[in-house]
Formats: sequence, C-alpha cells, structure tokens
Amino acid sequence: MEVSKLKKKIKLRNLLLLALGIILVGAGAAYNYISSQVKLVPYEVTRGDLKEVVEAAGTVASRSTAVIYAKQGGFVSELPYEVGAVVNTGDTVAVLSSEDLYYSIQTAQAQVKGARAEYARAAEQNDPLLTAMSQTAVDTAQLNYDTAVKTLADTQALFDAGAVSQAELDGATLAVSYAEAALTTAKNQLALQKKGTSRNLLSSISAGITAAQSELNRLKAMDGNRTVVAAQSGVMTERYVDLGTYVAPGMPLAEISAVDQLVIESDVVAKDVPSLSVGMKADLYADGSFITTGTLTKIHPKLTEIMSNLGIVQKRVRVEITVDDVSAAGQSLVGDRDLPNGSPVGDRDLPNDTEPDTLMLGQDVDVEFIQNEKKDVVLVEADYVYEDGPEGSNYVLVIEDGKLAKHPVEVGLQGELYYEIVSGLADGDQIVGEIENTVAVGDRVSW
Repeated sequence: MEVSKLKKKIKLRNLLLLALGIILVGAGAAYNYISSQVKLVPYEVTRGDLKEVVEAAGTVASRSTAVIYAKQGGFVSELPYEVGAVVNTGDTVAVLSSEDLYYSIQTAQAQVKGARAEYARAAEQNDPLLTAMSQTAVDTAQLNYDTAVKTLADTQALFDAGAVSQAELDGATLAVSYAEAALTTAKNQLALQKKGTSRNLLSSISAGITAAQSELNRLKAMDGNRTVVAAQSGVMTERYVDLGTYVAPGMPLAEISAVDQLVIESDVVAKDVPSLSVGMKADLYADGSFITTGTLTKIHPKLTEIMSNLGIVQKRVRVEITVDDVSAAGQSLVGDRDLPNGSPVGDRDLPNDTEPDTLMLGQDVDVEFIQNEKKDVVLVEADYVYEDGPEGSNYVLVIEDGKLAKHPVEVGLQGELYYEIVSGLADGDQIVGEIENTVAVGDRVSW
C-alpha cells in the first residue's frame, strides 16, 4: 500500500516537471520570436502641393535706373535729397555755384550793351561826342581784356594744381580771345570815328554786337546748367557728392531708380537654360522665407564665364525675372496674396502665418523657376520611394503579416524632397520610415 502511493507521487511529480518544461520551452520560443523582431518608425502619407523647379540665385535691380551728371563745373552748394528719398521728374537734385561764371556773364552783358550803344552813336552824323564815347568803349574793352587775362592766369594755376578741369581752362582761354577781339573792335571803331562815320564802320559794330551776344547766350546756357534736375521719377539710390564738393563737367552726381519696376537678375548655369522659357513663373525667397512671385521675361543670348564662390569657372546665362506685385512706393512689394498652407510647397515648409517680406535693390534672393506644379496630391518623401528591377518600377516598404514587404506605387511629379504618388497609396496610409542597413525585405519587424 505504501509502495503504490509512492509510485503515484513520483508519477505526478514527473508530469508537473514535464509541464513546466513545456511552458519554459514555449516561453523561450516566444521570447526569441519577439526579441528577433526589429521595431521601425512609421511614416504617414500626406497630401499637399508639389512643384518641379530649377533653382538659381539672383539680385534685385531696377528696370529703369538713371545716373545724373553735371553739365558744367562748380562747387556743390545745394543737395535737397538724401539717399532713399522719393524724387519726381524735374525736381532739383543739386545746385552748383561758380563765381567765375557769374563775373563772365556780367562782363558779356556789359559788352553787348556797350556795342549796341556804340552802334547808335555811330549812326549819328559826326556827333562831337562819338569820339569821346568810342574812347570810353576802348577803355572798357581794355579793362575787360585785362580782367580776362588775369582770370586765365588764375585758372591756369588752379588747373596745374588739379583744382579745375580742362573744360574750365579752355573756357577762360576762349574768354581772353573774345575780350581781345572786342578790344580790337573798339580800337578800330575809335580810329574810324576820328575819320567820320561810314557804312563799313556800322557793319563792323554790328558784327561786334552779334559776337558779344553769342558769347552772352553761351554763358547763360552754362549758368542754366547750374541747377541739376531729375530726368525721371523714383528713389534716390546713390548720391556721389557732398556739399562743397567741386565737380567737373560730366561727373556723376546721383542715381535715381524706379522701384515700381523691380527685376531679378540671375546668372543661370548653362545646363539649366534649356529647361527655362520666357513666361515661366518663379517663386522668390530671401533668407529661406517666401517673398513673392515673378515672371521670366528675358533670357540673354550670350554665355558668360563666371567664377563661383568655390572658385570654379562656370558658363552661365543672364536672365531677368519681373516681380509680379510691386507698389509704387517700393515699401509693400507684395499684396494680399494667398500663401500655401502648411504643406510642402516646392519642397519648403511654410507656416500658416507666413508674412511676405519686402524686396530692396541690391538684395540677394533665391529663385525657383516652376517647371511643373500640382495641387493637393498624395506626397511621400523621396527617400522612402525605391526603384526595383531593370524597368525601374517603384515601391515603398510596408509591414505585412509582421514582416517587411514591398508595396508597388506609381510615381508622378518628382520634386527634390517629395514625390507625387499617383497610385498605390492614399492619404493617411503608413509606410516604413527609417530603416537600418541590417534590415531586409522579409525580416520580422513591427511598428
């Protein structure tokens, strides 16, 4: 009886040990199964806008820029406008002063007046006062000649010191010639007067009047050029002189640019030029922020070799992009334009509250020429789309039955960072995200 009970206890113990062994083996197998799985990060498919672009760098410029030059020499006595001020056509942008010109005009006026008076006297019949008046004319002409000679000497000294231009020296020399001619005329008139008035004398005096009046007109025209006016409306973008600066004829004084005619000038790499065409739209960015849109309006026909920032010489083509929306004041350069919301646009993420900035002349911008654009399409990051087989079919990776598997997709428009998925995926689908090189199709994986 005792032996039978003992055998039963041993049998029960063996059954318990066997059951425990089976449990431990199953647990170990389950542990090995679970621990052999690789955990991956899911990637959720979204919808958004996508663009195929050609990228380039550009600089903001004005389509209409005018440089204002001095038409005569002199010292700058007035500069009504600072850089950045709005200037209208005809506004005075500089005033030049020249004492030499003022005195030359006074002298020429006196010569004209004296010559006309001399003619009136000569027309009289042997007036006893004519001889005395002719002598006065000679004295006046002699004084003018002496003054012109002194002015020429002073101007020559200034020219030798580099203080005046060749044009002013030439003007002083010409003034001596005119004064000498006037003195000769006056002396001849005096000699003729002593002999009595004749028709030849009257003709000579008349010719002197014409010469003196021509010189006076020339000097007055120069005096009119002392006031320099704007030839177009715009903003003063450069001022090359300061108050008190001496300027010579032809020297630049200021630059005026029309800020309502902004263009972007860009030197595009030659290989990208065939992808461009006049009329193509472009998006403009500054410091990574969207600014406004533009239109490609000109492609220059000439290749130019330009050295890049890396020191590499490249053949490039200059193109011009007209800014689409610019206010006349040049302050708010884009209007109430709807910006894309939250989705990748041209492979850039723009926040919902994106505010357009402004453009300034000389500013560097990034240009994206839009070759193709699609709205509200299924998007997948380019890194998660793979090619397979000789025909280059595309697929993404998904988890099926706990294993990593291929899922065929049809790719449409291809951006730099995103691909359009025409078929094979829908908005909200999840595909496999980051994958290590040690993971292969068919491996057990999990989210």
